[in-house]
Amino acid sequence: MKFDDVRIILADPRTHIRSTLKIALAHAGIEGIEHTGSVSNVAEAVEQAAGPDIVICDMALDGKEACNLVHSIRHNAIGRNPFVCVIGITWTPTASEVTRVIDCGVDHLVSAPLSPEQILTRIRALVRQRAPFVVTSEYIGPDRRKLRREASKVPLFTVPNSLKEK
Repeated sequence: MKFDDVRIILADPRTHIRSTLKIALAHAGIEGIEHTGSVSNVAEAVEQAAGPDIVICDMALDGKEACNLVHSIRHNAIGRNPFVCVIGITWTPTASEVTRVIDCGVDHLVSAPLSPEQILTRIRALVRQRAPFVVTSEYIGPDRRKLRREASKVPLFTVPNSLKEK
């Protein structure tokens, strides 16, 4: 799998985490990595014409504003691509925190401490088998239901995946 043209925004408040992940991603062949320690810089990156293919973000960034950012991206209030791939990272994987992060529309959630290989595995999964999206009045994001309900009127749709196109 080639990652030559993949663009990633890596957001984490800890410089050493960003550096470690950036080195590991670069070693895997991903060179287009921008990193930051703030939600506002992520918002600026997704607004650019050549925005990221993947956002990797600590979900506690800037006092948990990262969830609001992902929600805004999914609802097309911020950025040019509401379907950008998003991998969230949490250091507190309590039931309420996992629910909060999943409900904002991330594609994958990884609990920390983590290995760079966990992130690479999630990236490969997004290329191979990204979940179809569901859109309701409150939620836009990957369908997480284990079983489709017969009576469900909420349609699923395959979203554009710039990561897979590369």
